[in-house]
Amino acid sequence: MKRFGATVVALGTLACVGYAAYRVLLSDQARENLRSCGQAVSDACSKVCDTVNEMYGVVVEDDFPNRERTEKQWEALGF
Repeated sequence: MKRFGATVVALGTLACVGYAAYRVLLSDQARENLRSCGQAVSDACSKVCDTVNEMYGVVVEDDFPNRERTEKQWEALGF
């Protein structure tokens, strides 16, 4: 349990230091560049996921065979 507590304290300290460095040490232009870099990474990950899904044929259908029955069961339970 001590190790868990130490890990939580270390992560909290790291988060606080990172936030302070972001707010105090970085200029507005540097913050904007950091945000755009993060957005670029997010977009790239989304494109990779889409490509992998297309390659393997992973398709999520909106209508499942037992959807109506399941919805009726939930309604019968009061949800």
